[in-house]
Amino acid sequence: MAAGPRHIGLSRRSPVRPSGNGQRGLPRSRVATEVQAPTKHRSAGAPSLERLDRLNYRLLGWGFFLLSLAILSGAIWAEATWGHFWSWEPRESWSLVTWLLYAGLLESRLTSDGAVDALPL
Repeated sequence: MAAGPRHIGLSRRSPVRPSGNGQRGLPRSRVATEVQAPTKHRSAGAPSLERLDRLNYRLLGWGFFLLSLAILSGAIWAEATWGHFWSWEPRESWSLVTWLLYAGLLESRLTSDGAVDALPL
């Protein structure tokens, strides 16, 4: 048996169908095809932007703390298991990149005035 790519045919019930221009794609929903202008008013039950901003900042701090704890405990475990605490494997490197992004976000929040209006939305 040849080890080439297999062609899988599309049934009528498949969510992926050929579109009118000959390209295959997912079916378009009504929401995706209509362009809706952003509105200035919010629903009555939605929290204020200031409250969402404070919640975002609080969760960012907790995420930074927990990621720092995970990296530190992983380094201690790696030292005990393999004899070195950092080996620059992709998983370790990406956790460091993520930690640096969290640190950059926290640093930018701490050095800004913290006003919601200053954010580029």
